[in-house]
Amino acid sequence: MVPSPKDVSQWPDDLRGSISLQVQFFRPHLLLPWARGMTQSSASATEAARRLWMRYASDTASAEKLGAASERLFSELEAQLARWVGAEGFRVLWGRALEQAQTGHPALGKVSDSEWGMRAVVSAVQAHGARQVAAGIVSVVATLIDLLGRIIGEELAVRLVEQTGAPSPHGESSIRKQGRRHG
Repeated sequence: MVPSPKDVSQWPDDLRGSISLQVQFFRPHLLLPWARGMTQSSASATEAARRLWMRYASDTASAEKLGAASERLFSELEAQLARWVGAEGFRVLWGRALEQAQTGHPALGKVSDSEWGMRAVVSAVQAHGARQVAAGIVSVVATLIDLLGRIIGEELAVRLVEQTGAPSPHGESSIRKQGRRHG
């Protein structure tokens, strides 16, 4: 006689234990790439994102300064990473990172990647406060690193993002020297 699938008490002990162990330790983010967005970013990605944000947000006493800092960060990230993944590749990565970060950071609201900029950040700061918006921005950058890391490896992704806005061997960042956004 075959036990009913609904009546687990009739299943053999070894089968019952095996299934409960598999269910107990199932981690969807390890098996399902699209489920990973629901988890936290890696520690190295988060730390790199935090360090990068601190370079841009050293003087963000007002909502406008925070907005300007986030806009500079976005522009320089775009210029840095577009060299490696292309302008469209960057926009896709940024949009996905923003979408995933919004689930854990309501301060980012429903801002789309096409609306990202000083005005959107200033509105978010006025509605939710600078601390929550800054945490959201760090989360977006950390998620961007994680997404890029899936393509090229986390160590290289962290290294590329950390080079954003860093001085070139000629003394100033190549992005500032060019004075424009790539696209």
